[in-house]
Order: sequence, then structure tokens, then C-alpha cells
Amino acid sequence: MSDYDESDSYWDDRSSEGDDDDTDNRSESVPYARDVSARDVVYANTFDEDLCETGDVQKDMENIWTSRTLSWESTFLFRKTYTDAPDAALTVEGLGAVSLPFFDRDAEAIKPCALQVSSEEPGSGECVVWEIDASKVTLANSKWEDYVDSVVDDVCDALSFTCNTAELQWELQKLSVYEAGSHLLQPTSSEQGNPNLAATLIIFLPSQHAGGAVHFASDGLSVEHDCSEITPDRTNVLAWLPDALHNITLITSSYCLALSYRLFTSEPTRPSQRLALPRVARVLETWNASTGPSEDTPTKLVCLLARKYAPAGLALGALSGADAAKARVLAALARTHGLALGLVGVHCSARGATDRDYEDDEVWPELAFTRLVDAHSGRALAPGLDVDEGEQVPWYLDEELRQGCWEREEWEDEGEYATWERWWTGTALVVWRQRDHLCVLYSGKDGFQRACAALEGTTDTGPTAADDALIDALLARTDGDAKCAAAACCQAACTWKSAQTWCRVAEACAESLGLAVVPHKRKFEAAQLFGFGAVRAAFERMLDAEQRNAVRLMFLKSMEQWLEKSPPDTTESKEEMQSWIEVQTQVVLGSLQTPRLQAETTILLDAAKVNGGLAFLTERILPQLKACTGSTWFFVPLAEALHRDTAFDDATKSKVVRSMLSTKISKARFFASAASAKTGADDELLPKGPPADYFAHSKRLADACVNLGHPSLVDFMVKRILAWTANPKRVASELQECAQKLLVPFVSYLAERAQGSPGHQRPKRFGELQRSAVRLWLEWFKDAPGRVPQEETKKMMDAATLHDGSPDVLVEVFVPTVEALDLTPSRLCSLVEVFRTPDPLVYPPGYTGPTFGQIGGFLATRYTQEVALDDMGSIACAVAWTVDVMPALAPSLFARILDTAKLAPGYVKAALMPLPRQLSSMLRAQPHAAALAPLFRGIAAAWADTMPPRADAAFTRAWHTLRTWTCACTHCAAARAFLTRGPGAATELRRIGAATRRHVEQELARHAPRLASWATLGTSPQGLSIRKADALCRYTAWTYEQNGARQMLRDMSADEAELQRILGDEHARILKAMAEGAHIGEGPASSPVSSTGKRGILGISPLVHKSKRRKTGEGSR
Repeated sequence: MSDYDESDSYWDDRSSEGDDDDTDNRSESVPYARDVSARDVVYANTFDEDLCETGDVQKDMENIWTSRTLSWESTFLFRKTYTDAPDAALTVEGLGAVSLPFFDRDAEAIKPCALQVSSEEPGSGECVVWEIDASKVTLANSKWEDYVDSVVDDVCDALSFTCNTAELQWELQKLSVYEAGSHLLQPTSSEQGNPNLAATLIIFLPSQHAGGAVHFASDGLSVEHDCSEITPDRTNVLAWLPDALHNITLITSSYCLALSYRLFTSEPTRPSQRLALPRVARVLETWNASTGPSEDTPTKLVCLLARKYAPAGLALGALSGADAAKARVLAALARTHGLALGLVGVHCSARGATDRDYEDDEVWPELAFTRLVDAHSGRALAPGLDVDEGEQVPWYLDEELRQGCWEREEWEDEGEYATWERWWTGTALVVWRQRDHLCVLYSGKDGFQRACAALEGTTDTGPTAADDALIDALLARTDGDAKCAAAACCQAACTWKSAQTWCRVAEACAESLGLAVVPHKRKFEAAQLFGFGAVRAAFERMLDAEQRNAVRLMFLKSMEQWLEKSPPDTTESKEEMQSWIEVQTQVVLGSLQTPRLQAETTILLDAAKVNGGLAFLTERILPQLKACTGSTWFFVPLAEALHRDTAFDDATKSKVVRSMLSTKISKARFFASAASAKTGADDELLPKGPPADYFAHSKRLADACVNLGHPSLVDFMVKRILAWTANPKRVASELQECAQKLLVPFVSYLAERAQGSPGHQRPKRFGELQRSAVRLWLEWFKDAPGRVPQEETKKMMDAATLHDGSPDVLVEVFVPTVEALDLTPSRLCSLVEVFRTPDPLVYPPGYTGPTFGQIGGFLATRYTQEVALDDMGSIACAVAWTVDVMPALAPSLFARILDTAKLAPGYVKAALMPLPRQLSSMLRAQPHAAALAPLFRGIAAAWADTMPPRADAAFTRAWHTLRTWTCACTHCAAARAFLTRGPGAATELRRIGAATRRHVEQELARHAPRLASWATLGTSPQGLSIRKADALCRYTAWTYEQNGARQMLRDMSADEAELQRILGDEHARILKAMAEGAHIGEGPASSPVSSTGKRGILGISPLVHKSKRRKTGEGSR
């Protein structure tokens, strides 16, 4: 199992970024921090308005993490080892020169000249230090002062003082000798309160001693300096800010010699940076103090680092630059606030599509976080992390990562589009609270499985606190398989031989899993391993929580079988366990739950056999089942099983079966709309479970009544269904839905059953049910959404006519209901279709009412009278249906279509003239020419009546002058084609040049002076604009009308003789109208056609001739 390791080794003997390669001259700067556990500190840093705390942990951390004005580098301690320090030439008044390195004999000699200082501090015991005032100390080496100046420069740089080095003054305070058992003393209150005190500087002169360490702390950040590093060949320097506290580990042997300096300035000074650390400390403190789940409280914070680092050897020591500074701050605060720290790899991939016409890309990024490691030790904790956007710092982490260069790119060209995919990698620092440790370690899609595997693979001798925490976390998770978690926890408990853990897991999971916590075999193994007495309570809890009667009884039966085969060293006697099984069996039979499995019928009947037979069934079992909500569905399979069982008396058994079926019918809700089914109103459903097929349920119940020998109960069913429909609380939509889903198919089923089995009688109130079904179905049919399948309509007709073929239901219910309903034409068509089948009715002698066919004719007539005829599509559909289904009604429909009040030119052109072509495609399979002839004749007559007048004689002469325009040059041909056949009112011949322009203008002036106007286009080269005269435009429109009419006639029939038969008396008038305009419509090269010509209508169309010439390649310009 994984367990977080909070090692402090990172802070021991680590060199700071930027150190020299010379390991003998090493220094370390420790970030500024505070220790909230030691004392309450008031932050002195001024918070910028844009960095004010919002209470949102992720947002506050993001503001600090991405700030460019905050510093993560500010320090309170400077330490460095110098190997090139000069000899101080130290002399002491009254003693003389003191040789270095400093040994024990020198210490004994110096003591008489020194003042012994002692104090007793908490946790330190009595401290003895020998001190000599600076006035009695002489440093004779002239290089020593320069050396101290260089050390002060290093201190200023490391501690980031605001003053210049020249403004900083230093003075020797004293010479101290530390003997075994002594340590540095805390500064006096007067020294600490001096506002001009910048720092304390101690130079440890080369000496030989053992042990000793100084622990510095400031604002929560702490570090230790190992004084045992002071050796005879090195000089060590320590400097710290005035508010830094220090605790010292005692020197164990020999002596240590040190010079104490104080650094002063004329003005108070402090580090210049605006510090990030106090802000981070406040955010982490607030986050760690929050309790309970919240959307605003992340489980972890994943902070993106500026650089990416290789997965191998990833740890805090591998970080550099600003990343290392931030990591040092977070690592120190993590220890203070009990947080955990890790590093994780970040992988971003993005896919995009680029349109060649645009610069913008559509981007679909994906983020993955892989291989979480302990930040201190580099030990792998998890293969990956599942990170929400609210846990990312910054929240746009993917965008931030994609600001850098991608590592790999792939392109795929898809013509107008190109798709690409790119990959980026990075590293992030992860911070989480200890209470969320397991949630972080086992996050992600496979986190649940990994946690289960960790438990299953345990080899510990007993559950540790971490094991118990993992078990609690698994049992609390709702995103995994509860059975898998229970099995893993119980298996681990068996490995640990911990009955307490096994029972805790079993009882916790019993609420949701019942007896399915672990397989029965595993339960029995636990009873054998721990002793039945240890697990008895857990067994009873699982048995009590199980909702399935069959599972409860089968478990007890399986346990009894196991007990017979169990080894003889079972802790409890078999008799005691057998007694427990018998007691629990009676408890289960006395506390039956709602049946869930049909197999429970056999188990309950077997229980009745050994506990008193049918009396036990009727007195103990059935009353419980009747009291259980949603259990009446079980009465049908139970009655069927009892009917088949030969172990009971037939007469008594039949009474019990009838009683169960009657109970079922009395409590069943035969229908419920979707809304009432959700609310659980009324009686319970027939069985539960959507989607409910109410007819299938009712049919099954009716079949059971008949097959089990109680057909009279079907009358009870019909009575209950009719009572449901008669309830005044029912809304119309609910009743109509019931008719479609239940009543109509149930009526057909009852009728078919009575016809197919002569011995079966129809229910007494069948006729009432049949009439209600037809009436309600028609009401549903009127408002049903969309198209109603024809099968549904046929079911209704079968329900109305199947039983005895009597016309009563159709005449007395169907016809009045349809007359009263405002049915749409499409609904009328659907009803008419069922009347096209053979007549199923049997009419009594002397019957004078409407027949089956007459009812269909009534519906069709109503359709032709009410169908909308607003456009060509609706007219075509109405005509096609009428001609195909009821040809006798076609004349009345045609009269509506050709109503003179509607025959405006726009209506004729848009709705009538395209009709022949549309009908020819719709009725192509059957010959309907005779039926459609009156309609086609009327359409042709309407066209002739609305035909615009032909052109006057003057325009005709001007038109004929175009025949003399014979120039075959390209531009003349284009101009001539535009005037004779071209669409539109104007055209342009662009950049044809001045000479060509003048040539075309001359031809236009000669051959079309009244047909067009023209003007020069001032382009380079010049062009020509030509515009038709208004009379020519009107003539062109007239020509198109003529062409449209010819196309309409060809759509009616391509055969001239057949077309003459279709048009009848109108043929001559149409021929005259077409012939009068024929010579005008022909091109200038064609000869005019006489109005008394012998050609037919289809043979005189100039467009037909031209089309033929173009197809054969003749004479087309």
C-alpha cells in the first residue's frame, strides 16, 4: 500500500541555486516564512488590491502563483562556508595572540580573560558561554577588515536589503567561546528592539569540536544549520534577520570559537521584495481549516511549473530557478500546515482544423496528468491524477502550457481543410491535504480498481491506520462497484484475521447490497475462520437488509447444507448453528418483502409444504404479500404455480387460486398515463417497470383467469376497466390514450377469443366496453400527434366489427362520433382506407341503415368537400387520392378546383398549369386519362381565358426585320440571340473594342431600331450595353406563356389524337389561340405560319422545332 513520506531531507545540506561548483564555498538562502503553530503573527506585508483574498482557494492561489510582482526568493538566513578566509591575527587583552585552529588547550587559556554567561531556556537546560567584549579583542591582520566587508556584501545580496552596502555599518560585538553543553543565546530585548539593527553576523573561526546545530525559524519557515561542519580548515558564517528565532542543539565535545558582529544602518531596513509566502500561508491555512465537501474547496491544487523536468529522478532537488524557489516555500508551508506535496507530469494534446480561407483554428485540447511522485523522495505514488478545472493553477493550465513550443506535430491535408495535432509536456507541483491523501492517490478512472487491488494484495499481519482509512474511503465512494469494494475489504480482513474489520465492512455494505456483500462461500469461510459467534451479528444484519425473499431463504438453505459438510473443528456446535438457521427461517417467513423474482413462487410453496400446507399459505404468506406495496403482480405466477402443484388438495387449491386472482384484479391499475404513473397515483401498476404494456398485462391476467378455471373473473376485469373509464376524475387525454393502448386491443382480443373457442362466452358488459373503446379511440385519433399508422386504424375497425358482424356499433357509435369530430382531411383519408376492404358486416333482414360501403362514401365525400386546395401540391394530392380511391367523387372535386372565382392568371399559372405533369408522375401506374379529362379540359380553357393579347401589327413588322440581320460574327450573333431568345431586359458586350462596338451598333440601327436601345460602355477596351424595348419584353413574356401552355398540353398527352379526345369541344379554341401566335413565336429565319394552317397543337410550337434542330445539330447560331 502507498503511504505518503514527509521526509525533511531536502532541507539538509542543500546548496542554493546559483552556487559555485566549489562545494567547499557553499551557501544557502531560506525563504521567509512564519510558524503559526509557535505564535500568532500579524502580517506586515501590504496586500495589493488585485491580490486580495476572495475566499476561493483556487483563485487566490492562482493570483499569487501567476503574479509578476511578488517574490518567492526573500530570505531570513544567510550561511556560507569559506575556505579562503585570512587568519584574523586574533589577540586578547591579558592573554595575547590566540592561535587558529582553536583547540581545547587554547580554550582553557582564554577562560580567565572571559566573562562566563549562563542562562536557562525552555528545552535547552543551563547554557554556559564564555564571552570577551570587543574592546579587549584585536584583529591585527589588515586583510581581515576587507574580508568582513566582502562577507557583509554577500549578506546584503542574500537578504535583499534596500540600502546600499556603503550605508551599512558593522561592528564587532564580542568574542564567544562555546564549550560542550553550550549554544548560541537568544538576543536581548534591547538588541531585538533596535530599529536600526539590520542583521546579526557570526563568524565561526576554524576550530575542532563535535555536534551542535542551530535551528532558525521565521514566520513559519524553518531551517537547521549543522555546526559540526565547522572544521579546522574552514571559516563558517551565519547571518540572520532580527526577528528570526533560533533554537540550538548542544555542542557535545571540545570548544567552538566565534566572532559576533552587528550590522546597522542609519534608517530602518528590511528585504525589498513584496513577499509571496505570507499570502500562500494564509491561503493554505484557510484551505486546510475548511471542513466538509464544497464546490469551492478543491481536493488538491495542481500548480504548473515554468519548466518541464524529466520523469526520471523527479523530486524537489531536480527543480531550478523560480520553480525551486516556489517549491521551497510550499514544502516549508506543507510541513507547517500538515499538507502533502507531490510532482506530476502534465501532457497536453490539441487537435485543430484550419480552413484555407480563414486564419483562425478550431482547437480541441485534452489534458492528462501522469505519474504522481512524492516531492521529497521521488517515490512513485500513483500512475496518474484526475484533475478538475477548479483544481488547476492557473485554471487555464492547458492554455498556459500551449504558450510554449510543442514537442511534436502532425498534419493531414484534406483539400479545403487541414487538420493538425500537437503535443506539449510540462511538470506541475501538487499540494493536497492529508485527509484527502487517499482520494488523491486513487483518483482517475482506474483509481477505484487500484484501491481494491491494493487491499486484495495486502500481506500485513494486521490492519494499520492507513488500511482502515483506505477501507473507509472505499466504502464511502459512490463511483465504483460496491460489490468489488466489499469483496476486497473482506478479503483483506481475512488476511489480517481481523473479525472486527470483516464485520464492520459487512454491516456497512449490507444497507445497499444485502446478502450480496460477498458470495455465500466467503461468508461461510469467515464463520469458520473467526468463529460463528464473531460474525453472527453481521450475518443477521445482512439477512435483515436483504430485500429479496428468495435470496434470504436460499442463503439459509445453503448455510444448512454447508453446515452438514463443515469440518468438525467448527467453533460452535452444529446444533447451535442449526437452531439459528431454523429461527432465522421463521423470521424471514414472518417478514416477507415485496417479491422481486418469479422464482420465489417455488420457494414459498416449498416453505408452505413444510409449515402446514395451504393453511400456512393463506394465513401467513398471503396476508404479508397483500400488505406489501407493489406485490400484487406476484399473485398471477403464484396462482399458476399453485395450480400446477399436485401436492395440495384440488378443491381447496382452486379456492385459493380464485382468491389470489380476485385480489390481483381488485388491486390492479389496468391503465395509467405517463404523468399519473410517475406520481404513483391510484392503484398499483400491473407490474412495475417502464414501458408498461397495459394490454399485454391485461391479456395475461385474462388468460390466467380462463386457464386456471375461473373465466367468470374476466367479467370482474371488464367491470373494473369500465369503472376506471367512468371515473369523473379522468381527463379526456388520459381516457383517449387508454382507448388506444388498452381498450381497442383488449376488445379485439376478447372477441377473437370468444369466436375461436365456442365454449367461451363473451363478458356480460362486452358491448359497453366495445362502444366506449370505439368512441374514445376516435377522440384520440383526432388529436394524435403525427401520422397514425394504418395498423392502428384497422385495430379500431376490428374492434367495432369483429365479434358478430353487426352494424350497430358503426351506425350508433362510429358515424355520430365522426360527424361530431372536426377531423382533418388526412384523418378522413386514413379512415376511408379501412372501408376499402371487403364488407365484414352481416345485415339483418329488412335492414335500411347505412352499409359499410356507404359509410366509407360518406367519409370520402366529406374529404372532397373539406380538403384545402390552395396550391399545386395540395390540389395534386387531393386529385390523385380521389381518382384512385373514389373516382365517382372526382367531378365534385374538379368543380371546386375550377371554380371561376379562383381562376385568376396567377392561380392558373402557378397551381393549374403544372398540375398535369405532377399528376402524370403520381398516377403513372394506372390509366386515369378518362377520369382526368374533365379537369384537363377545364385547365386548358382557363389558360385560354387568361391568355394575354398578342402583339400589334407594328411590332410584328419590327420583329420581322430581325430576319434580315444575317451577320454571323460572334458579337452580332450574341446580340441577335439576346433579342430573340435571351432572358432578362438588358445585356452587355464587354471589352469588344471601339471598331466592333461601332459595327454592332450599325447592325442594331439597321435591323432592330424599335426593338432595343444601346449605349457605349466606357471601359478599356470599350463595350456595348443593349436594352430591350418594353414591347419586346412583353412579347418575350407572351412567348413564355405560349411555351408553358405547349408544355402543359404535352404533359396531358404526347399523342395528338388522344389530346383532342381529352380537350373535346375546347380543342378548336385552344388550337386557334396557339396558332394565332405561332408565327410570332418563330425565329426570324422561319417563315410565318398561317392561322389557318393544318398543323396540330403539338406540331406548331417554334420552340419544339428549334429544340429538334439543336438536338440534331441543324442551323443553330
